[in-house]
Amino acid sequence: MFTIDSSGSIGLINFVQVTSFVSKLAHALDLDDALENRGDGRGGFRVALVTFSTGVTIGFQLNTYQDKALLLKALEVRYMDGTTNTADAIRCAPSIINHTIRYDTRIFAQH
Repeated sequence: MFTIDSSGSIGLINFVQVTSFVSKLAHALDLDDALENRGDGRGGFRVALVTFSTGVTIGFQLNTYQDKALLLKALEVRYMDGTTNTADAIRCAPSIINHTIRYDTRIFAQH
């Protein structure tokens, strides 16, 4: 899960550097192309995005992108400015993980 500070304390120049780094890192990842747990340990990475400043924005969940080009496009996020609300960004992490677990469990139970 990428959690990106988009507040005024980081500034636009640093925000651009951070988002560039995140995009390069995501480009190097082997994404999980299966929407379900195959049970064979062959899964790749899943990526979620949270940006925060005064508020928190969940860009996408862990099970949203299996296509790297679409993922990289989704990582092109806007700088928000505002205050630094790290606490709320951290608090939203369990909801992203729980959403993905519930989704995977439903898919796996159908088989």
